[in-house]
Amino acid sequence: MSISLVIPVKNESYYLDQLFHLLEQYPSELKVYFCDGGCTDDSITKIKAFIGNKKNHYIFNDTSQGPSILS
Repeated sequence: MSISLVIPVKNESYYLDQLFHLLEQYPSELKVYFCDGGCTDDSITKIKAFIGNKKNHYIFNDTSQGPSILS
């Protein structure tokens, strides 16, 4: 069985360390998709550091600036 997790992110830097700690508890097969909704803080920098060389963790950037579920 494959499990994917989609995490919308917009200026969530304060909460990311706790999230990363929780994600470390799951099997390495878990696919994690971080969806950047236009972060202006250091969220993306923290996410990139957390992802490192993990092959099943991804970042998507929403640059459309239009209405979305991330707003």
